[in-house]
Amino acid sequence: WIDPKDFNYHAKLYQTASTATFPYRTSTSGGVPFGSGLNTLSKFPFSNFDRVKWDECSNASENDCFTRKGFTSMTVVLPGGLEVDFYNLHADAGVKGDDLKARADNLDQLARAITDRNPSGGGGGSRGGDRAVVVMGDTNSRYTRSGDVIPSFLEKTALTDSWVQLARTGGQPPRAGDSALVCTTTTSSSPKPPDNGCEVVDKIM
Repeated sequence: WIDPKDFNYHAKLYQTASTATFPYRTSTSGGVPFGSGLNTLSKFPFSNFDRVKWDECSNASENDCFTRKGFTSMTVVLPGGLEVDFYNLHADAGVKGDDLKARADNLDQLARAITDRNPSGGGGGSRGGDRAVVVMGDTNSRYTRSGDVIPSFLEKTALTDSWVQLARTGGQPPRAGDSALVCTTTTSSSPKPPDNGCEVVDKIM
């Protein structure tokens, strides 16, 4: 289980999660403004854990530069010895020009890190490494938002978006410039069934 926004409730979160279910855990890097909020609880052991801060940030719309946003990486060892590289990210927020530029740089930095960590294969949309790769977290990106770069990130890393593959007709993402696919709000007093047709910025690839 990966949390990209574990800032100020870390102790409560870890106390609530069963150690029997999630015995392997990352240590907190602290609350705002010292920590990244990126933590992981795992059923399986992991190695080569690393925290990386983004090279670029923007305060054009949000206070992104006041937190140590970035990504974490780890290699999880599944039963039977299969190794999978997991990445947890929290990208720059906002929709102004400098936000889009910083976020594009964030995802390009992550794409390079994925290739460097698992290099055998070359680039050009063919990662080709020895380990499977899973990227999860808050991308702050939408396919429909012109200027966001999720399609090029997927091309660089040879990853697929699980929502696009499982919920979109023909496995095709929304087009840039189309209306945002906003999710309907649900409350405990007015519950609504899950809407798999809407797009969220939290993604699994």
